[in-house]
Amino acid sequence: MKVTYENSIEFKVRELIKNNKSGVILREDLSALGSYRQISRVLNKLIASKELAKISHGIYSRAYESEYLDIPLLERGFEETTQKALDRLNVEWDSSAAVKAYNSGETQQVPVNNTVRLRTRCRRKFSYAGRDLRFEGNVNAR
Repeated sequence: MKVTYENSIEFKVRELIKNNKSGVILREDLSALGSYRQISRVLNKLIASKELAKISHGIYSRAYESEYLDIPLLERGFEETTQKALDRLNVEWDSSAAVKAYNSGETQQVPVNNTVRLRTRCRRKFSYAGRDLRFEGNVNAR
């Protein structure tokens, strides 16, 4: 690992990411640290080194490199990461009907797809490594 100086933007971004409890980093969290281009360079460097993963436009998550697959994996998994991202964006959401039915014991069908029901408008697309966050009823605005 290359030596990073404490007054560099890269060091400050790494510290902010390390101290972030939710694991979801919005680009606006980093805007005070430097210019748009400087932040972009640091984010691209962290994505290339597999320490960070992009899950949507301006939304990143902490990641770690899989020892078996040589790809970055999300620290908390895709489902929890997207739910935290919706919370960070102040989007009101609820579990899908399939998840509610499974949790209440009405069915034994385990919900596979990451699906949520939105209560407030969200026009973003969340995806990572072939997985997408789906909005129930194909509706992404209420």
